[in-house]
Amino acid sequence: PEYEVAATASEGPHLVGAGADVTVKAAYYAGGGLASASVNWSVRSEPASFIPPGRDGYVFGTWEPWWTHRYDQPAQVKQDTLQGKTDATGQHILHVDFLSINPPRPMSLIAEAFVEDVNRQAWAASSALLVHPSDLYVGLKQDRYFVDKGKPIEVKTIAVDHDGKAAAGTAIDMKAVRLDWSYKKGEWKEEEADPQACQVIAAVDKDQLCSFNTPEGGTYRVTATIKDASGRPNQSQVL
Repeated sequence: PEYEVAATASEGPHLVGAGADVTVKAAYYAGGGLASASVNWSVRSEPASFIPPGRDGYVFGTWEPWWTHRYDQPAQVKQDTLQGKTDATGQHILHVDFLSINPPRPMSLIAEAFVEDVNRQAWAASSALLVHPSDLYVGLKQDRYFVDKGKPIEVKTIAVDHDGKAAAGTAIDMKAVRLDWSYKKGEWKEEEADPQACQVIAAVDKDQLCSFNTPEGGTYRVTATIKDASGRPNQSQVL
């Protein structure tokens, strides 16, 4: 190749409601930028994982045990393509606005740029960004994954920031549902039954506990939701 390509992204942390720039630069090995070159961007987003430092014993995001043997969930991958041309210095900047994440979980955004010169040589470079749905994360912990019918499901929870520091005084809303299957219109569908709610206030030095009844046997899903000072939600979920 006669030139090299590199991609860099603006520094994080990156949050919903904000934005970031990804810059690709193409330069000849002999010196000078590759000006007016075609740039084709491929941008995709997909679910990611994030565990705040020092909180390895908790579930952040979605966790399902292997023994549930649930059907495969399609990955929430979105992809788009964009075109442009490098400027006089051989650079092209892609600006991305992080409008929303649904459900509110961390997402990974990968931007890859393909730069082509006049000789139709094409070289690529990429950069990845982790996008947080909120300033805060909610963690879940269970001492037991199996209980007998009639015994409560107990789930511990904490609220922390990106650095793992406790967010004391923050409200955590938890919901438990029993997952039931029904046959409708020629296909099996999963439905939520027996909803239960619990709200706790996060503390500095200890977990808070929510207890949910199990009047019926089966699989129960517990979802915890938290909001930061700007009202941005974040969720974690266990089965």
